[in-house]
Amino acid sequence: MSVASSLAASPYITTDPSKACLSVVLVGQLEESLDENPKSIEDFLKTLPHWQEDGKNHVIINLIQNNKGRDMFDGIDTGKAMLVQSTAVYSNFRPKFDIIVPPSMGKAEGDVWEELPMISPIRRNYFLSFWGQFRDMGSQNKIQNEESDKIKGKLSKELSWEADSVVVSALKDIHHHYDVDNRTLLMNLSCDSVGSGAINGEWSICGTDLQRKDLLIKSTFSLILAPANTSYVSSTVFQLRLYESLKHGAVPVILGDYVELPFSDALDWMKAVIILPKARAPELYLILRTYTDNSIAELKQMGRYYFETYFGTSRRIINTVLAILRTRLSMPARPIQDVPSLILLTSVKIQPLANDTDTESKTEDVLGPIEPPFPSMKFKQNFTQHVIYESFSKVGYPFELFPYTPFEKVLPLEAQYKGSDYGFQPIGRGLGGTGKEFSKGLGGNLPKEQFTIVMLTYDRNVKLISALQILKGLPFLNKIIVVWNNPAPPSTILELPEIGVPIKVLKMSKNSLNNRFLPFDIIETEAVLSIDDDVYLRHEEIVFAFRQDDVLNLDVTYRDEKKEGVGVTRNSANLYYSYMYTYVMPQAIRDKVDEYINCEDIAMNFLVTHITRRPPLKVHSSKQFRKYL
Repeated sequence: MSVASSLAASPYITTDPSKACLSVVLVGQLEESLDENPKSIEDFLKTLPHWQEDGKNHVIINLIQNNKGRDMFDGIDTGKAMLVQSTAVYSNFRPKFDIIVPPSMGKAEGDVWEELPMISPIRRNYFLSFWGQFRDMGSQNKIQNEESDKIKGKLSKELSWEADSVVVSALKDIHHHYDVDNRTLLMNLSCDSVGSGAINGEWSICGTDLQRKDLLIKSTFSLILAPANTSYVSSTVFQLRLYESLKHGAVPVILGDYVELPFSDALDWMKAVIILPKARAPELYLILRTYTDNSIAELKQMGRYYFETYFGTSRRIINTVLAILRTRLSMPARPIQDVPSLILLTSVKIQPLANDTDTESKTEDVLGPIEPPFPSMKFKQNFTQHVIYESFSKVGYPFELFPYTPFEKVLPLEAQYKGSDYGFQPIGRGLGGTGKEFSKGLGGNLPKEQFTIVMLTYDRNVKLISALQILKGLPFLNKIIVVWNNPAPPSTILELPEIGVPIKVLKMSKNSLNNRFLPFDIIETEAVLSIDDDVYLRHEEIVFAFRQDDVLNLDVTYRDEKKEGVGVTRNSANLYYSYMYTYVMPQAIRDKVDEYINCEDIAMNFLVTHITRRPPLKVHSSKQFRKYL
């Protein structure tokens, strides 16, 4: 039911066959009848209303946990339908067409972070571990052996063992020469409790789920041996070992470069696992020793991201399958949702300021031009294929389309003069200059842009008006959005000042500090500055933040008089991170912000650092440096 409910919840689902481009078929419920009559699946498929003769434009999904370990569709005519499953034989599998998926071992939906151990320490008790028992051809049941006889290129019992005998010999030598204290390596090549599911010529899993978990959370690297029976490109046991290694934070080391990894035509697996041919088994230990802590941490972090995003629940597996199908058809993802804005108040008259207008500080010649508001360009790379492909292997959220991202590549400097002149403001119109010319635009290889200020307030009219007036004449400002967190409406005597840009006061459904990072539908710029109504920043500080490509924290709060502890506050960032904060970041973090009525700025800083692997910038005024530092 979890797979069916995941499909039903998809935004791409339709019950109208005339509107659908693909028909999805779930076959897991036919597993019990497979032993008696495998032909029943083929008969079932032919009775589907839109199967016609060859099943074209059909996707057959099998996410059951097949304890027989064999390809459910071996010997069955599935026509031109795409197969989605964990086990596949070489003779049936069609690369770039069929999809290998991880086993559906987790819950139906929801966050999985509570089930996962910490990535640190990077190096654990065991440097390398393996636990398994080889299962040769003769140990399989009659049905599997009969089916294996039909597989072209089937290995014999002797050949299947011989294929891994070199590996076993190498592992024993490694253990003998490099693990003198029996603490660095753990190599168990037999076990008392053998799990089911291994195919002919494969290493069975050993022990219980808890026993394997206990081993993996103590292991830096986890060895996974590809089936010696090369008639299979993927098996349930192989995928289960990979699933458990990623879940428990051990870097998978795969010996055997002929297997198919899950979602391989979308994920860059070289970022999360180590793959070596079996012929390199004697060198395995020395190769792994060359990996630095930094490299191991990168592998662990990407492995954790792959697990959480693509493996953790049935819904995420289904979402990934649908995302791959959509990508193959060159279809962009569904646009991510904006938060509707309920406007309470708006500035009545918007009159752009002239260059000689008296502002809070006459900084136009120093900081930048005062221009009429204009929006940022949205959805610029909807069909850019390499960007879509890279989104699967980059920390983020590939299942929906963002209007802006902070990852767009910067053009070469000369592009603004040769064929790419849209929106650029060359310094001094290409003649260069000093600070005055530089300040009149962003200059360089970035097109012209503006930013939006989101100001959080509750019920402090005087402070709010004062904070708004200070922003009069601020260069590059598009509009100001005031987030009214008070359940009661603002006073009727509240009159918004005229500062040259629109001011919108928005009503919130509840009083929450998370509201400051909501991606409102009236935000028209890529850059957003989030501040409180009692924060007073100089124009040069704000413009400096606007020119950076990092999250910038402009105001610092001190709460410990003796130690002068610093709290991270007031973020300047890309609107992309507001979408991530609202829709992708675990709900538990937003709940904790509501519980403490605090720390939303810290949550945002950690989110951005998690995505970019870069720290935020903290900026103090010269007065703060003298006083506190």
